[in-house]
Amino acid sequence: MRRTPYVLNNGLPDLIWTRMRHHQQWVAGDTHIISPAMVNNLRLGFSTDHIVDGQAEAGQTPPDGSKVLSNIGLQGANPSGLTGQGFPEIDISGLTSLSDVSGGTKANNRIFNIVDTIDWQRGAHSIKFGGGIEHYHNFYGIVPNYGTFTIDGSITGSPYADFLLGLPQSDQRVNPLGNRSQDLTEYNLYIDDTYKVTRKLTAYLGVRWDLYGTPYASDHLMYNFDPITGNVVVDPKGISKVSSLYPSNIKVVPGDVRAIAQKDDIVPRIGIAYAFDDKSVLRAGYGIFTSRLDSSGALNNFLPISPQLGSTGPFSISEVYFNVTSLGTNPLLQFPDPFPSSTASATVPSQSVNGYPHQVDHGRLQQYSLSYEREVARIGLRVSYLGSRGGDLNYTVNTNKPVPSTTPFDSSRRPYSQLVDTTMLHFEGSSRFNSVQFEAKRRVSDLTFSGSYSLTSSLVDFLDTENPYDVVGHWANDGQTRRNYASANMIWALPVGKGKRFMSSSGPGMDRLAGGWSMSVLTYLASGLGFSPQFSGSDPSNTSTFGGLPDLVGDPNHVPGGKNYYNWFNTAAFAAPASGTFGNARPNSLEGQHLYQTHLSVTKSVAITERVHFNFITQISNIFNHPQFLNPSGDISVAGGNEFTSQYGSFDSLESGQQRQITFLGGFTF
Repeated sequence: MRRTPYVLNNGLPDLIWTRMRHHQQWVAGDTHIISPAMVNNLRLGFSTDHIVDGQAEAGQTPPDGSKVLSNIGLQGANPSGLTGQGFPEIDISGLTSLSDVSGGTKANNRIFNIVDTIDWQRGAHSIKFGGGIEHYHNFYGIVPNYGTFTIDGSITGSPYADFLLGLPQSDQRVNPLGNRSQDLTEYNLYIDDTYKVTRKLTAYLGVRWDLYGTPYASDHLMYNFDPITGNVVVDPKGISKVSSLYPSNIKVVPGDVRAIAQKDDIVPRIGIAYAFDDKSVLRAGYGIFTSRLDSSGALNNFLPISPQLGSTGPFSISEVYFNVTSLGTNPLLQFPDPFPSSTASATVPSQSVNGYPHQVDHGRLQQYSLSYEREVARIGLRVSYLGSRGGDLNYTVNTNKPVPSTTPFDSSRRPYSQLVDTTMLHFEGSSRFNSVQFEAKRRVSDLTFSGSYSLTSSLVDFLDTENPYDVVGHWANDGQTRRNYASANMIWALPVGKGKRFMSSSGPGMDRLAGGWSMSVLTYLASGLGFSPQFSGSDPSNTSTFGGLPDLVGDPNHVPGGKNYYNWFNTAAFAAPASGTFGNARPNSLEGQHLYQTHLSVTKSVAITERVHFNFITQISNIFNHPQFLNPSGDISVAGGNEFTSQYGSFDSLESGQQRQITFLGGFTF
């Protein structure tokens, strides 16, 4: 259980905003012995994640946008009459914008799961079978919007004068959706058998079925895009809630929009282990695993299917108004009532849509491994090969681009000229993973040493989605896997105290003081993560794609004068693509800074009683405070695109390279 309050600032002293995040996890279980050969294990889990912005925290109360509007007399910006944290966004050219984060319930999500497993020992067979159900409920509350006002000096020639006169160049407002929820449920069943064929040979055989449900919105505000007709398809029970401001040239029709889950996802797992003697064993395995839907690096069926909570689709549309002035008449937009009395003059922003196949087709990952383990001179050694091949993996791509050519871009060249982007979910991606791993372990009295090294290649062929007519087949690093990775760990239980080498006969008081100390040191050494080169500012493909991957014309690792933090790769090795083409450079073809981190932990355990101990832990991350930088932007079109400019932050993981931190922890074990 965790409650985390935040008091943050949006750039100006009084524009604070607050957040309270309450996260809790509960687990209950029961182990029932049915017979000497059969045991049932039941586990129940429940977790919540509740995020509310705008409450008073630590004596700080954020501004209430509705009161701000009332105090300054600004009318029409909050047509829903909502209240809570926020501020009308006022953008004045040349000055710092006035804005604040709007309050409300940003999440009230719940996950419930139940898993039941039976272990059955029958002769040489160890059989395990069971299943589980997992239900997800996501909720997004009402988040107010207090209007946006752009003041650029187009009326008087001076932005600040326009502000003083209350003459915006444009303003915008919206009736926000809120109190939205989505639910989905997942099911799984499995059975496996570990069979002791002989004294030396053990075989494993298993099969698993999964049903990954698709989300459902109780308010029926769901839509899909039909790429064949170009229509926006809306749940029939929600079509009456389509905004009257939604452009009439985008056809909206009722239809079934909930994706159909794949129900035949049955996959096998097999494996063997052969012991040559009591010091060496060979293991091999093969299995097929289901690739869940992936978006933004998160395996989550909510993300690519149906608009995310907080998205509006055709149901909530912003009203944008542009000022009109002429001699002898009042400006169309002027404070304190800067919105016209009707929506007739409203401009609706250009619309984009998301879409997905009605029938979900989860990808498959075929994973296989071979491992040999042996003890030599009391050192445990392991060498392994791990590999996988993936097919039918999903990715998203904007399909509303014309074919790249030398013809200048015009919106009429888009396949769906009534829309800007049509972001579609596809299922044609592939992956290739190969890794060789080495590991050694040794324990000497109170000292334990372990070390490992891996050489890995992880490629996918669907990262370059700039050209929707030619996506798959362009293999590139996945950007998340380090090619070389080594780690070393030492744990030392100090031989001091009762029953130890030193002070073994000490009394209880001295033992509590001098005994129970241990220390561990962990070091990571690894290659850098991949990042992509890019250019900016132009649209050589004439598809309204400004910037993107450049052409590779040289060796980016050949840096004149030598590679350093201010000149990490050779920008001259890349060039903007020729007219009518996209770039041929690969995503994640550049490598960032190598990883080097060492962490130290010191633990003191004090026995309160025979069964109760108190543990006090001191952790020092990145003990040498080695600077670990985020990757450069990779932009060859601007100065500094090949420089490291920022470090990992305090909340990044120990493996990614956070700055040195010293943490003190205490807890009871019993």
